[in-house]
Formats: sequence, C-alpha cells, structure tokens
Amino acid sequence: MGESAEKQKRFLQYAASPYAGIDGGDEQAEYWFVGMEWSAREDFAESFEKWQKCAESPYSKNVDITKGSWAFENRLNDIYKCLSHKVTGERIFADGSNAFKLNLFPLSFKSQEEKDNWQSDAAAQQTGFTSFAEYQRAVIPARRELFAALLKKNNKPKTIFCFGTGYLEYFAAAFGLSKKAFIEQPNRLARNYRFYAAFPDNPLIKKIILCPFYYADSDIKHIVNCSESAENRL
Repeated sequence: MGESAEKQKRFLQYAASPYAGIDGGDEQAEYWFVGMEWSAREDFAESFEKWQKCAESPYSKNVDITKGSWAFENRLNDIYKCLSHKVTGERIFADGSNAFKLNLFPLSFKSQEEKDNWQSDAAAQQTGFTSFAEYQRAVIPARRELFAALLKKNNKPKTIFCFGTGYLEYFAAAFGLSKKAFIEQPNRLARNYRFYAAFPDNPLIKKIILCPFYYADSDIKHIVNCSESAENRL
C-alpha cells in the first residue's frame, strides 16, 4: 500500500469514528440537527489537529454552541424553541437535552480558498486525497457507517433536520437513501428557497427535513411548519 493510500485508510477510519464531526447534545434526542461541516477560524493544519483530538475521546455533551458567535447555531436554538414550544432558551446541545448536533463532513475549513487550494495546502498531506471533491466522495461511506451506528443506539429520532440543499445527494447517501427519496415541499416564502422531506423505509428514521443553509430568522417558523406538515403525511 502506497503512502497516499495508507493516509486515506487512516483518515477514513477517523471519519467513521464515534466523535468525528459531532458537536454535542444527546444521541437519544428526538431532534437531530445535521450541518454540512464544522466552521473554523484556524488554518486547516491547526483545525485538523484539533478535530483529530476530538475524535479520539468523547465529545463534550455539555458544550453550549448556541452561546457563541456563530449565527447558524443561534438559529438552531430558535428552531428548537419553536419545535418544543419553549419561550426561553436552554442549553439545547447539553447532555440529557432533546437535541443532538452533528455534521455531514468531518473536517472544517476557514474559507472556500482552502478547499480550492487543497493540493497545495495541508489537506492533501493530511488525508491522502488529491482534491476536495475526492475527499467528499470518499468520506460518505464512512459517514454512512457512523450515522447507521448512531441510529442503532438511538430510540428513533422524531425528526432529522439537515442544512444545505445543494448537498442533497450527499445527505441522502449518508443516510443510505436515494436522492429521489427527498420530496420537495411547498414553500410559502417569497424567497426562492427549497425544502425537502424524506420518509425512509427504515424503522430507525421517521423523517428527514432538508433545509437551505442560508435563511433568515423570519424563516424559522416556516421550517418548523414544513416539519409539522410532513408529520401529518405519515
């Protein structure tokens, strides 16, 4: 086995490990929130070392990612409050909560430029893959393995919310589905956003709602309504 192949093998083992790409919360939660990938403020080499350490030991179930400066996580908090009909916030990704936060891909990037410069940057050296696209294709089976293991441990989440409609095919594959399983839902917003719902023929998954990553605070109620209207179809 060549050096690149060996690096790829090690990296895919990391990608399927129990804590890679997971932020916090409780696997037994009714609501799962699946982002595309971690956000990063560091260069790739520094963030890669940090996230590898996360994958080697349990993630902090008591992490409160809604209190930071990431607008996306703050909106997740608002979605959860709307779903659970809570007026006040809580540490929704803490141990024993009813929410669980994870990501489709296990690596984080500070900018699109880092992805475009994959070959000349640290990413190729660390993972053995020659491009960002190759990494994405190769890592999905490992993520499917991880998600399947997490679902087997879970008491069937009520709803899995995924974010990033441009990644529909990847989300579908990661949960062992065809992209045709996702049905476009009515959009009552003026914006040209698309929402999808899937009702897998899988006893471990009740429904998956695929939402756009970029949305306004005013769209949160529509996301919840989309989930509830999909619920009525079951």
